[in-house]
Amino acid sequence: MMRFQKLKGKNIIKLHEKMAKEFIKKVKRKRNIVGIVCTGGIGRGYADKYSDIDITIFVKKNAKIGLPEEGEMDILVPKEDKIKYGIDKIKIDWGITDYEKVLKEKWDMETRWAFSQVKILYDPEGKIRKLIKKKVVLPDKERKWLMMEGVEQSHYYGIRVPEIWICRGDVVSAHQCMYYGLEMLFQALFALNKQLIPPPRWKLWYSRFLKWRPQDFERKIKRALSIKEFSKEELEKRKRAIIDLWEQIKPKVEKEVGMKWEEFKKII
Repeated sequence: MMRFQKLKGKNIIKLHEKMAKEFIKKVKRKRNIVGIVCTGGIGRGYADKYSDIDITIFVKKNAKIGLPEEGEMDILVPKEDKIKYGIDKIKIDWGITDYEKVLKEKWDMETRWAFSQVKILYDPEGKIRKLIKKKVVLPDKERKWLMMEGVEQSHYYGIRVPEIWICRGDVVSAHQCMYYGLEMLFQALFALNKQLIPPPRWKLWYSRFLKWRPQDFERKIKRALSIKEFSKEELEKRKRAIIDLWEQIKPKVEKEVGMKWEEFKKII
């Protein structure tokens, strides 16, 4: 929770937790419930007026608990909390999933990242804790691929493709491609730090808490993101920032994967 202290929005996580527990109070009494967890804001430890409550309910095979498989609803905030927090309702999003089916599934990156930050609200037999421990992993083979792909694609879209678009006379497309190049640079950086890749809206924020980052990372990222006009001059400034970050990440990735960039770019 310490990482969210710099955000200006008021953290109303206590209210969200209270409302979530109220919502599941009746649900967890039903038969065939294996466990209930909160992802999203409650899982991260931060919620504000823009946050929903995200709840996943794990049930036994083919079980029905009187709720749609997916749904959302606005819950009215009690009067005393409305005065305290200045909010009158909170949206709850829920999903019901078959526990046995999930055991056999392979979770994608987005799901793994979401469940890497989770608050377990109900887990009488400890099955959900074991499930999350089993599923929320980053295998070494996948991590190496993410690093190699990130280095190669960040170079291609952040450096090479913009040059091609300049030759074609489309400076706007050149600038646009740089944003995808940055996305891939973040991918390499998170994998290098043995971290799952956050969704786009969280990449920059969580990058600030990585153990290793390129020197002068924050300033160079701002330079790579900023644009005053769609010009070749601005493109060159952005490209220099990306190149500097890329040149610091590349040798570390080469060491991790045991190959030079010139070698692994051929298999990407």
